[in-house]
Amino acid sequence: MWFIPNICTFVLKAFVNAKRLVIFLKKRRFFCIIRITLTTSDSKYRMIWKLRPVIFFLGLGLLLGACQTYSSLNTVNLEYRYDANMPVSVQQAVLDAGANVRLYLAIDAKKILPNAPAQSLLDYYGFTGNLSPSYKSKYIIRHDTLVPQQIFRDKKGIFYAVFNIEKAQNLPFGVIALDIYERGTDRSYVMDIPLDFEPANPIANKYLLFRNGSTIPLMQNYFAPRDTVSIRSLLAKNKTLFIKHYSEETFSASLPPMSVNSTITNKKSLKLLGRFQINTDRLLQFSESGLYFVQEDTTSNDGFSFVVQENKFPRVTIPQELVNPLVYITTREERNKLSNSPKQKETLDQFWLDVGGNRDHARNVIRNFYENVEEANRLFTSFEQGWKTDRGMVYIIFGKPDRLLRFDDHEEWYYDRNLNDSGLMFAFFKRPTIFTPENYELMRSGDYSHAWFGTVEQWRKGVLRH
Repeated sequence: MWFIPNICTFVLKAFVNAKRLVIFLKKRRFFCIIRITLTTSDSKYRMIWKLRPVIFFLGLGLLLGACQTYSSLNTVNLEYRYDANMPVSVQQAVLDAGANVRLYLAIDAKKILPNAPAQSLLDYYGFTGNLSPSYKSKYIIRHDTLVPQQIFRDKKGIFYAVFNIEKAQNLPFGVIALDIYERGTDRSYVMDIPLDFEPANPIANKYLLFRNGSTIPLMQNYFAPRDTVSIRSLLAKNKTLFIKHYSEETFSASLPPMSVNSTITNKKSLKLLGRFQINTDRLLQFSESGLYFVQEDTTSNDGFSFVVQENKFPRVTIPQELVNPLVYITTREERNKLSNSPKQKETLDQFWLDVGGNRDHARNVIRNFYENVEEANRLFTSFEQGWKTDRGMVYIIFGKPDRLLRFDDHEEWYYDRNLNDSGLMFAFFKRPTIFTPENYELMRSGDYSHAWFGTVEQWRKGVLRH
């Protein structure tokens, strides 16, 4: 169970007619008070009076030792959150459970043998968590060692751990700094888990998608038409929900980071394809691709969304899927030629052969580019494909950031190795929509022109990026 740290109070007393010193230290919600009251009127206290500086600093040292300092989460470099090759990578999903929230973690622990049982996760790794009211706060509201209520392992070797987290009173929002530490070593990985205890959208955390009767939810909001899923809640059983089906193809790719005078919101025009009702806890198949918006009450804007994607998404495999992300590195004439060619695959192959100069190098450039596209889809797909989003665009062109800092309302990406010797920073601000609270938009600036065009030119010359 979580616990609230005890209040530590240090009192050094000797009766006086002097003054009272109060030191209020706010660390881990400790309220630390030193009261020093000494008198010179009584001879037996005169020695104590002379030693008052020693007593003061000794007490202060004890306090500082007891009231441990913690760095705020927004100072932690979380770049490994966008690195699928890390020894431990984590995806999370949260479901409202009334007095608690249920936290589901999908953990890809690459060091553990594929045939090891589910419980082996706890042999290799331990979990601790600090709950704070925000990314920038140094207050630790609750801290404890976390023990999963359940652990599973799927056929691909991914571990699934389920935790019940008690809601904090009078706290609308919190973030857990989840520390996954490797037993017997000094290695650990900090994962940020934001928890919206009182979401503006009241059903945002009320429902999750589950695959084919599984007790573990999907960690992403997309799946294929062939998949069988159900929508479930811990608070409502057999609930009727209303669904609108939109064409996701109406979303266009993001504009370059220096396009400051363009109307960004114009790209999000939607074509309604249909409406229907479903019941929760029933197995479902969605045969048509597109964006689905789910509501309890159609007179409000509250709801959540998911995307049904054809083929092998988040991978791109067919020619038109391979052509689409090239919008970021090609001219309009090149895109028209690639899209309208009667022999699209051959035209695409020739484009990359021209870029690479020879077949082997072209193959490496292709692998590099489309690995970025796949990761952008996996990481950033919300109500539109990840490669079309602002974060997806930057990820495809510049790759994984060297540093990632997260805040309550935005995240900052830093690239230390770039054409610009002073480095490069992109800020993405949270812009919730009716489809998702996790929509981010780039703060655009004309200052990005040099870095953008220079990096695009490197792609076009076949310069490999690492």
